[in-house]
Amino acid sequence: MNLAPVSSKTGTFKIFMERFEMPEVKEVIEHRGARLLVMGVGKVGATAVAKMTGHIYDVECCIVEEVTDDVERCIREVDALFVVHAGDEAEAGLVAWWLVNITVNVGVLLVVVVTDHQPPEHPDSIKHTPWPANVARISVNCDCFATLDHDGSGNMTEPELRDLLLRLAVQQITDLTPQKSFIGVDFYDIKAILSTGGHVWLGIGYDTGPVGGAAEATQNALRALHKQGAPIASAQSILGNIYASKSVTMDDFDQVNRVVHDHVFDKANVIIGITPDDSFVPNYRVAVYVVEGEPT
Repeated sequence: MNLAPVSSKTGTFKIFMERFEMPEVKEVIEHRGARLLVMGVGKVGATAVAKMTGHIYDVECCIVEEVTDDVERCIREVDALFVVHAGDEAEAGLVAWWLVNITVNVGVLLVVVVTDHQPPEHPDSIKHTPWPANVARISVNCDCFATLDHDGSGNMTEPELRDLLLRLAVQQITDLTPQKSFIGVDFYDIKAILSTGGHVWLGIGYDTGPVGGAAEATQNALRALHKQGAPIASAQSILGNIYASKSVTMDDFDQVNRVVHDHVFDKANVIIGITPDDSFVPNYRVAVYVVEGEPT
């Protein structure tokens, strides 16, 4: 099951099957692990989250236009919430602000995915207010790719590329859950990395392999991070995901680990998983998240 929309009699949630004419799906699914929810806010967030269907495994998705008791109830029932929005839509920014604060108050892992690092506006202020503590904020832009030659990204329009990046920013984390990944990564590993909060930089690297492809893809991901000015050498937490065919080996995993550890703080918490996918034969894609972490 790729999509489980959250329904509401009041219409608070604009369900994909209503807005995007998707086929009816079951509203309740069994989760073998953590329950993950993605909320799209604003036009950009709604479009990006709609395009996640079919790509994100066992994750519930919905679009939110206003915050009500139904919204808060849904947040309380999940283990992690991803809020996706553009960061430049005023009305959507207010909705995002309330979602962020509700999620922080109930103690659910929160990841905000935006097109910049700017915090949302407080509804009672025309000025931007600081993000609450322990909120992981992933900012995406074209520099997340070392090169725009893969996934058809080189021929994409700017909105298409933005939608792809917003989707990948979420998917490459949720794919690390036990349903798809292995090498011992689970939701609690992910939570340990992201719950420190702060800015999160994403670097995505590719290589065609097969010899040394995993290491080169990792180098490309690090190049993308350097382009963005990510604090690779001083970051306290690093999260990585290796995409490769099902014939991926422990040597590939060791290559990625060696490259990452050569560039990061000696005592950094580094967690890397593998998502096997035969569509990557003989290619590799490596995603690296650098988490700045909140000041202690």
